[in-house]
Amino acid sequence: MGSDGWSSEESQFNKIGTFITVGPAVIGGLLLVIAPDLVPIPLLFGVIAVAGIIGGIMNIYERGPIAAGAVIGLVIALGGFGALYLWLNHRQENARKIELMIAFGVGAIPGFLLQFIIQKMLAARAEQAAPKKRPAGKPGAPRPGSAKPMRRV
Repeated sequence: MGSDGWSSEESQFNKIGTFITVGPAVIGGLLLVIAPDLVPIPLLFGVIAVAGIIGGIMNIYERGPIAAGAVIGLVIALGGFGALYLWLNHRQENARKIELMIAFGVGAIPGFLLQFIIQKMLAARAEQAAPKKRPAGKPGAPRPGSAKPMRRV
């Protein structure tokens, strides 16, 4: 198992997937701050959703279920960007950079929790499917639960 909870270590390809998941959401947030009328909001949400799905698939490729990666990437990207969008609408021009970073992080938390839950479910399934190891003992010694050998007289 990889150090990040999936079935193997993260490759460069997987790390690029992480950037593709989060990068467009951050860039979309910057567009909202710099030029809110430049790009229509529904188009921005659509592009970020597609990038989240593609990035999530790339992040988990060859390490876990592709469908899980797509859902996790979508929830992280849209959650972060959605929280950023709502915070900017609430604070409008008074929003500070640190507030925007916190809003994005808080919005992405459900995606990280979803990833954690899926990883635990997959680990439990793999543990159930693994063959049980027999306890090692002395050669010729009876195994627990087996009949006792006859005594020699």
